[in-house]
Amino acid sequence: MSIKKYVKKYALNKFFFRECIENYIVHLCPAIASDNVGDAIIADAVSRELAELFPDAYIGLFPCKTPLQPSAVFRYNTAKYRFLGGTNVLRGEKPQRTWAVKFRNIWKYDPVVLMGAGWGKYQNQISLASRFFYKHLLDSEILHSVRDIYTRDQLLRCGIINVIYTACPTTWKLTADFCSRISLEQKSSVVVTLTDYAKNPERDRFLLSSCAAHYKKLFFFPQSYADVAYFNDIVPDNVAGRYNVIAPELAAYDKFLDAEQPDFVGTRLHGGIRAIQHGCKAMIIGIDNRAKEMGRDIALPFIQQEAMAEKLPDILKNGWAVDLKIPEENIKRYKAQFLKNV
Repeated sequence: MSIKKYVKKYALNKFFFRECIENYIVHLCPAIASDNVGDAIIADAVSRELAELFPDAYIGLFPCKTPLQPSAVFRYNTAKYRFLGGTNVLRGEKPQRTWAVKFRNIWKYDPVVLMGAGWGKYQNQISLASRFFYKHLLDSEILHSVRDIYTRDQLLRCGIINVIYTACPTTWKLTADFCSRISLEQKSSVVVTLTDYAKNPERDRFLLSSCAAHYKKLFFFPQSYADVAYFNDIVPDNVAGRYNVIAPELAAYDKFLDAEQPDFVGTRLHGGIRAIQHGCKAMIIGIDNRAKEMGRDIALPFIQQEAMAEKLPDILKNGWAVDLKIPEENIKRYKAQFLKNV
């Protein structure tokens, strides 16, 4: 076997016969091998931003949730940049569970740039393994973009100091001008979401019943296939027949949002953000750190699940505004470093 074939077979081109293809960009895509439409919503936003940043480039999609084979790592290393966008990819322990790179192979990978990535959950401890993982896989020279200030602070604790808070790429177009065009009028229809991996029947029955009490037309969007079974198990009998189930795919959800222009109320963060993208009001029920941190940082409308019983009925009765505070200057600063190099 020739040396070049050996390099390709074992993905050693980070060290030998190095090649950088200037018009080739890698997008480590969370939607590949995912059963969550939310990952497709994130991937759609990141793909759009990359296409605007690099209009003449070929953008290759690679999975981040399943390990790359050596031939894929070889191609990955030839890209000008490699972006990992959005999603809860960062964590304080066992980092390879959400970013599928085996520790023994880290040395083969060229560095990655984060675009609006987030920290998975609140964690006081950050393991040495996570610190090692991110110090070796994240680019040490390019400014990284993260979803919220909490994620930024966690990376600073890991020794990653070249990081800036930009919010999630799914929100980058939701500027003050965009939000000012979202109607405040009371709608007759609502789309509700639940989360199968964070089951709370009492909370979710209250959510379904509350929406049924305030809206004439009721819809349910299963952001993951397992949401349907959970919805069927817990929906109250007196409102079950009133809910219309939307197909669990992004194209169907987009078509519905455009045609119906409903309010959104639910526990699925990116289902709500997608509704805002289509000019609809959204109220997120916060079941994890994401909605809470984005509520604090960009004024995303949300209710913490513990306060839902007290606050939701009044909000549904009186309405609410969507007025996001997107960190536009930080986004411009993040993008400018690539525009200078194009």
